[in-house]
Amino acid sequence: MCTSPPTARHVRLCGAFGPGLPLCLGCLGFAPLSARLRGSLRRLLATFPLLGQAGLPPCSSLADCVECSQTEGDAPPVARANGSGSAIVATPCPTEDAERAMQPTSTCCACILHGGRLLLIERACEPGKGSWSFPGGRIELGETIFEDVEREVLEETGVEIEPLETFQVYDWITRDDTGRICFHYIVHYVRARYVSGEARAGEDAARALWATETDLADLAMHPFVRETAVRLLKEEAPSLL
Repeated sequence: MCTSPPTARHVRLCGAFGPGLPLCLGCLGFAPLSARLRGSLRRLLATFPLLGQAGLPPCSSLADCVECSQTEGDAPPVARANGSGSAIVATPCPTEDAERAMQPTSTCCACILHGGRLLLIERACEPGKGSWSFPGGRIELGETIFEDVEREVLEETGVEIEPLETFQVYDWITRDDTGRICFHYIVHYVRARYVSGEARAGEDAARALWATETDLADLAMHPFVRETAVRLLKEEAPSLL
């Protein structure tokens, strides 16, 4: 049952579940709504907040919500009226990552060779938690690819770098057992030069390692990451002779 407080309101989604069926705003994060429909509804309600309140009084109980009455487990996000009562804001829901997956996200990672070794991190967060990859992350609003990769490498490993070039781009798409897309990252691979710093695990990294080609055999890695790492180390080898 929905545990939203009495200040929550229902939203009538004509056509979503049937004519005029009420749905708690907090339940927009739960099945059977598809991620695409869920995102469309959230954007609509964010743009026109009064749509979620039109003619519908506050609920003392949301047990009659068609979705709440079917949902078990984690409670949906709380839906509240703001101070003036003119808008509704929902707190983040457990499916926030699934909603972000509705749109591809641009990220970048740094490929840094130093002394015949390649800087890698063990990911501390999804996607790919527990696997080894290149340090990097999501490009923030207003950042260039080079600015982002410098910041991310410093935050995750404590190493300062000089970005040199973007040499490849990869679509990292992961799906759950039903085939639904969980993540879609457009990853820009940036070749970078080591400047200074001792590698240590920082933000979003469980461990940091300067790895040789021999080390790669013992590390859990995405096939594309492994392929790229092996190629870079082989390209570096002749220059060390």
